Amino acid sequence: MPSRADSRFASAPRRATVLGTPVDRLDMDQSLRRCVHAIECGEYLQHVVVNVAKLIALQDDESLREIVHRCTVVNADGQGVVWASRLLGDPLPERVAGIDLMFNLLHVAEQRGFRVYVLGARAEVLERAVARLRSGYPGLQVAGYRDGYFSESEVEAVCADIREAQAQILFVAMSSPRKEYFLGEHGTRLGVPLVMGVGGAIDVVAGTTRRAPRIRSTTICTSCGCDSFSPAAVMRTNFPLALSSSARSTNPGRWTLEQPGVNA
Repeated sequence: MPSRADSRFASAPRRATVLGTPVDRLDMDQSLRRCVHAIECGEYLQHVVVNVAKLIALQDDESLREIVHRCTVVNADGQGVVWASRLLGDPLPERVAGIDLMFNLLHVAEQRGFRVYVLGARAEVLERAVARLRSGYPGLQVAGYRDGYFSESEVEAVCADIREAQAQILFVAMSSPRKEYFLGEHGTRLGVPLVMGVGGAIDVVAGTTRRAPRIRSTTICTSCGCDSFSPAAVMRTNFPLALSSSARSTNPGRWTLEQPGVNA
């Protein structure tokens, strides 16, 4: 029998497929409502965002690909993914930046009393970020937080701390693919309805990394979904998307995207 969440969202638009990866055809408001509904129902939802770099990485990383394909909600964080979906004739409605969804969820959490746990970043950065979150969202209930520098032998203790905190939202501020691996292996036993990788968003909150200016964010940086601006990141990620006719040999009438030299 379908769950309440399944029933409510049964009529949701089907997923698009970009480079073999399913991406939810949801805009920001729909994504937010889907996440909030899971929290209210106490149902496990793993959220992930994909950008062009991650789509490329998925081609060679079977474990990462399986984790992403299992996620309840997959959003297009990079504008390049949205452009690709349109060029491939399977359009997504818009970019849903992970950092923007995180801020929207923080606002809802403050209003509805959802408890939030933050895992990741350096200890001093995390302390500063949590202080800023408490200042910016006075009603926010921070259930706990822990830096992302822990060994394999400490994983069980980290998981136990998250369970004991009884949070409704877990933000994992670690880089890819570490955050996906962690949630893919341990997410379902943390007792948290909504788990979400947020990468460097906590560094942005702490003020140690600048978020890209809006005009730059929607052009250069979002081709691979990076929300923090640095010249090195732009040089690494700002490769022009190219249509490859070689894809026609295996998928006639369709095009695929190539972005040589981009690492996840």
